[in-house]
Amino acid sequence: KDENYADFEQLHSKAFPNTYYNAQTIVSRISKNNQLLVMIEDNEFIGYAYFEVELRRRRAFNTPIHRFRL
Repeated sequence: KDENYADFEQLHSKAFPNTYYNAQTIVSRISKNNQLLVMIEDNEFIGYAYFEVELRRRRAFNTPIHRFRL
């Protein structure tokens, strides 16, 4: 988990430079309903997906998946 944080932060900042949630905020919001999934290929970080699910309202929000080499 922690070993991929720097790669996640770099990709998120590059893909979404003016976004509402920075990488630190996303990590701080991780919970049962807010998930951060990282994608690893050949032991290398290649992307992530962040989901927020509101079960009471039956809505889900996610950031687009970005897959490219840093």
